[in-house]
Amino acid sequence: MLTSTLLRRKKLLRANSNGDGFPGQTVWWHSAPGNLLPPGFSLTRADPGTYYDSAGLLQTAAIDAARGTYRWNGSAFAFDGTIVEAASTNLVVQSETMTIANGWADNSGVATETTGVTDPAGTTKAVTLTGTGGNPSNGRYRVVTFTSSGTKGVSVFIKQGSAVNTRFWLYDYTAVTARHDVFVTWSGGVPSMTTNAGGGTLYAPEQLADGWWRLSITATGVVHTNTNGIVFYADRAGTNLSTTWYGSQCEDSSPTSYIPTTTVAVTRAADVPTAPTAGLLVNGQGFAAIGFRPITAPSTCGIISTYAAGGGIPLWANGGALTIYDGTNRSSQGFSPVVGTAMKLASTWAGTACNTAVNGAVGTPQTFDGSMDFAATIQIGNNPSGLDFPLSMVLQSLRLGTREVSSFQLASFTAP
Repeated sequence: MLTSTLLRRKKLLRANSNGDGFPGQTVWWHSAPGNLLPPGFSLTRADPGTYYDSAGLLQTAAIDAARGTYRWNGSAFAFDGTIVEAASTNLVVQSETMTIANGWADNSGVATETTGVTDPAGTTKAVTLTGTGGNPSNGRYRVVTFTSSGTKGVSVFIKQGSAVNTRFWLYDYTAVTARHDVFVTWSGGVPSMTTNAGGGTLYAPEQLADGWWRLSITATGVVHTNTNGIVFYADRAGTNLSTTWYGSQCEDSSPTSYIPTTTVAVTRAADVPTAPTAGLLVNGQGFAAIGFRPITAPSTCGIISTYAAGGGIPLWANGGALTIYDGTNRSSQGFSPVVGTAMKLASTWAGTACNTAVNGAVGTPQTFDGSMDFAATIQIGNNPSGLDFPLSMVLQSLRLGTREVSSFQLASFTAP
């Protein structure tokens, strides 16, 4: 009799759960190479997009294809998750091959160029620049036309040649002294960056295959009506040494995945993962939890949201806080996402209360008006009303459910 009762309970539990046997759970998903989207979700992206494969090579995914990417973990290229990025434009023309023939120019001193060098994608578009005449200003530059003022993303692929010190900068030729100057120092084949001039943020170098790295910064206070240029050096010691460069990029946002260009600036459309709300979430009670690694820092965006105007946002970044918004009330707790560092967020709602959790820390319950005002479609990475700024991320996990969860379960869902 006892065995029969236990079996019936197990069957009931399985009938009302998904994946790990949690009652009411409708989605329990972890991104994996053969499973790039949560159950019930589809993704659109009107342009190709780049990612890194399991060998650490730069690859290109077709239009509307989800991008699973790999990341060096200190010993191997490990699967990282599914890229979900906002739209962005690479404003550097002829980004792939930085040669005189492609419209790049010598900066101060003349640098010799070696073309046909193997690049991070395994093709031969990289260029090795070698200084001449002992001039530390040997390098290449190109004018970049920004479309707005403010913070800009600058990124480039780099491989050490004979130089142990080099530099690159975003330079405002109109303001003369306004520049964002980055010194790059090599030690044991590993680059490190220091800011020589200008405000902004330096991101941790990304390691790729065959000695390649991607370096990224954000530059602040750029004036788009001035004449701005991007400059890359052979070396900064003035001893005729070399560095190899590929894939320069400037964006009107923090740095995102690489967008190759030729004769014009190129835009990559947003990744838009969506699913029908029906069967996954309900208005009266439920939970949502997500694990991701930010590519850009969220300020105001719907991390998980629906198409309902003025409500239906169970996870929302709002000026340094994580918020659940039902159209009437907001429940918030502070959080500070760090670009490149994985984090987990969750929320729950039912009855007259709702709550959130960040990396295992549970907030204080706040008022819930009884309905989340969900509409027909769930979206990840943005509020589809268009009122918020999109979030770019590597999506790693997702849970959705149709029942309230406890504070203990919120903490469990988001435990680091």
